[in-house]
Parts: sequence; structure tokens; C-alpha cells
Amino acid sequence: MIFTLGNLTINIPFVFLLDFGEATDLENFIDKLSFVEQIISIAILPAIFEEFVFRYPLHLKNYSVDIIFLCTIPFSMFSLFNFSQKSFYLGALVLVLYVISRKRIKPKFSNKKNLTFVFYGTSFLFAISHLGNFSSDPLITTIILLLLSFVSALFFGLIRIHIGFKYAVLSHFFYNATIVALSYVAP
Repeated sequence: MIFTLGNLTINIPFVFLLDFGEATDLENFIDKLSFVEQIISIAILPAIFEEFVFRYPLHLKNYSVDIIFLCTIPFSMFSLFNFSQKSFYLGALVLVLYVISRKRIKPKFSNKKNLTFVFYGTSFLFAISHLGNFSSDPLITTIILLLLSFVSALFFGLIRIHIGFKYAVLSHFFYNATIVALSYVAP
């Protein structure tokens, strides 16, 4: 809970200070959802899915490397390029390269010495996968929000490593739910 409060304390003031651009189609769609639908689609589902894709591999078991290359990196490519045809090709390229060189890559990534690289790498991928959320914002706002996403990923990763996966999911849920609730308090 301390990590979640720390994360919110760092991130929330920026929501009120930054200059946001025009609303995107996604934001317009979200505005039409009820509060319960927003909690489900913004807080519950992303917390479960994103924690599995970006933080579950921090366990560094043998199958974690497969998750990183078969889920985390392709999903980051898809979301970075708004699920376009280009993102499909980049994701497919990563999958093919991993399948071809899996026997050489897997031992290097499943080593505990590489946890730092995996920790920061998955945090970076988490941040860039959220870049589409800021596509209509001014450049400085986008950069700050990208950094805040990275910081959030670090907090969620620390929770995952030190406390456990389900607590990382709960923390992510509470963080996203707070953002949804704040959007009703200060629209």
C-alpha cells in the first residue's frame, strides 16, 4: 500500500498541472462509459493483463523469458504503433527471431544476474506501450507522462518482486481506479 500511495503522490499532481491536447477518439469513447464500465475497462482489466504481461516475467523462471518475448515485447510493439499493420510485422519479427534463437537467448535472460536488465526493460516497455494514450498531447506533456508511466512501472515492479504478483495487480488496480475517480471529481 505504501508503494501505491507513493506512486499516486508522485503522479497525481501532474494531472492538474499539465496541458493536455484535444481529446482522442479513445478518450471520447471512454467519456461515454458509465463509472462501473470505466472501472472495469480502465482499472480491473488493465491491472490484470498489464501485470501479467509486464511484471509476471520478473519472477525469472524458465517460462518467464517466453512471456517476455512472446507477449511483452510484441504487445509493446502493437500498442506503440496503435495496432497497425506495421506493429503486426514488428511483433511477428520479434516472435520469429526469438523462436530461431531461443536456445541462446533463454539461458541469458533466466539468470538472476539479469534481473536488473529485465526489471528496467519491462518497465520501459510498459511506458512506451502507453504512448498511444498521450498521442494528442503537447510534446512536453507526452514526455512527462511517459516518464510518469515509467516510474509507475518501477513501483509496480518493486511490489511484484518484494511483496508478490497479486499485490502488484491490486496496486495497479487502485492506481487506475484512483485516476478514474479523480476524473469524476475534477473533470
